[in-house]
Amino acid sequence: MRKRKNGFWTFVFSFIPGCAEMYMGFMKMGLSLMVAFFGLWALAAWLGSDIMVFVAIVAWFYSFFHARNMASMSDAELQQTEDVYLYHIPQDFKGPNFSEKSRKWIAILLIIFGVILLYRNVIYFLEDVFEIIPYEVYLITDRLPQVAVAVVIIVLGVKLISGKRQELTRMGAEETADYADDRSWSRESGTAEKTGKESSASDCGTAEGGAAESDTAENGYDGEEDA
Repeated sequence: MRKRKNGFWTFVFSFIPGCAEMYMGFMKMGLSLMVAFFGLWALAAWLGSDIMVFVAIVAWFYSFFHARNMASMSDAELQQTEDVYLYHIPQDFKGPNFSEKSRKWIAILLIIFGVILLYRNVIYFLEDVFEIIPYEVYLITDRLPQVAVAVVIIVLGVKLISGKRQELTRMGAEETADYADDRSWSRESGTAEKTGKESSASDCGTAEGGAAESDTAENGYDGEEDA
């Protein structure tokens, strides 16, 4: 049974990813956050990648607010919260946890990351060559990975916006078609109902006319007999 911990120490441990969760008894959650944060920092230092530093900072903010949300839970909510790892790495990329689209995006990210890593290592190896090349050319080639990543991010953003716009357009077209079908069905129903009423009225009129003719014929027959 987990008990609510001291609020001050929970707040202090929130600044270290995973520590607050461990302090509250959620060891798996805390381990997940701690490994993710420090693993990203180690990877950023080893690769010399500014992008990984940015991802590590985002992971820190996520960990901090995750700890604060956990600390604000009631005792009943803490008891109901299950201590699980925050991420799962499947043993096989072909498993059910990975769809075809997920594998595609992971492959694209790995290729981009590998190209940037290879470029940064090659550029340092060729420093002697760049010493005899104008500074402007060196500056362009040195910033090429950042430019490539920026272009990829912009393209992805444009695709997301265009995809959302196409989805909204499709939904609007479907709603318009449904509305038109409803109006057409209502119009057809009204026409059929009106036709049915007219037909019923016509049948009633015909029946009444027939009854009148029958009465006239009977009256004539009675007159002939009286004569």
